[in-house]
Amino acid sequence: MFRKLALGCVVSVGMALCLCAGIIALAAGTSSSFKALADDETSEWDGSEITTVWAEDGSTVDGVTTYTISSASDLAGLASLVNSGASFSGCVINLTTNINLANYAWTPIGTATVSTSSELSIVAPFEGTFNGNGNTISNLKYSDSSGACVGLFGYISDALITGVNISNVTISAEQGIGSVVGWADDASEALNINSTISDCHVTGTVEITGNHLVGGILGCGEKTSVYDCSVDTEDGSYVTGTIEISNPTVNYGDDIGGIAGFIGVTQNTGLVSKMYNVTVNNLTVKGISKVGGILGYTTVKGTDGDPFIITTKDGGTTSVTNCTITINNSLINLGFLIFTEYNSRTYIGAVLGSAYFDMTIENCDVDGVTVYYYNSACVYQADEYNGYYGGSAYGAVITLTDCTGYATTDKV
Repeated sequence: MFRKLALGCVVSVGMALCLCAGIIALAAGTSSSFKALADDETSEWDGSEITTVWAEDGSTVDGVTTYTISSASDLAGLASLVNSGASFSGCVINLTTNINLANYAWTPIGTATVSTSSELSIVAPFEGTFNGNGNTISNLKYSDSSGACVGLFGYISDALITGVNISNVTISAEQGIGSVVGWADDASEALNINSTISDCHVTGTVEITGNHLVGGILGCGEKTSVYDCSVDTEDGSYVTGTIEISNPTVNYGDDIGGIAGFIGVTQNTGLVSKMYNVTVNNLTVKGISKVGGILGYTTVKGTDGDPFIITTKDGGTTSVTNCTITINNSLINLGFLIFTEYNSRTYIGAVLGSAYFDMTIENCDVDGVTVYYYNSACVYQADEYNGYYGGSAYGAVITLTDCTGYATTDKV
């Protein structure tokens, strides 16, 4: 789906920073429990202080270098180093404290340039492992209507982000937007490497707005897996896709999801992206097309045609509860700009908006969810599939297996 225009290289940042090689053998089942905020263990950012001295104190065991971040200014320093070209490939970053970003303008960790047609110019990805160890990062704020690759992490490649809790998020940008990761991709284009987001949880008040590729956890992920993650928010929270008025045919509020806006993978690469044990509660997910309570849109296709599955694992629960999934009603007055072209494919569902290839929704539960569609011209399978998904313009077969509950459906 995405064409890379240029590949940025790892560069020195003028200190003894180990650009590690090797594979981080962090067990897939590793989980860190949610750690509540406490005043005596929270480092508050002043919006400007950046420290990088921690990058001189890494410890190396079996070829893997581990660094420790213990303050808000250290976290800002990680963003500064990565965005200057230090990818931390193969390294581990451990967070040891809760952090309050205090609603100062955040610079995401890792950066890339994205065109209006979603072509990606790689500038500086984070390529290591970031372990939040169950600590909470609160009051994350970003506001730039032209911004792309936006979140705590802006752009990651071949990375693992795990054990991160985020409380209170306000983001307004253009595309590739998520609380934890804006954009995840495979910069190396290797067949056996991908990024993973696991055991990450978003709480509090969430207000995320963008034009394209917008999710509560992840905006856009290629060769990316998301599991053991949740978005459980306060009343009034939302993830919203709106239209770019200056160019409505390019970014028109599509690929919007409670967990992820888009997950895709190049065909037959040998990698199958995974999404399991993901839950969304008390969130409004709103957009124009390909809008889902869990996932907006997927183009995942596994080896030999193995389907992409939204499912559960090890007794976990994948669910959407007490949510509203809706067409962006505020844009209906622009009808001749949007709905003349798109009203027959506003694919929207309680779990999934749309899929390009055949896939399965397995062991999911829907409860207390209302799905609002625009009109009867929508390709929306409400009656037959209990509002779980919106359909596919590409002929994909979406199968429900062992799912419980249903969504109430209505017109906006």
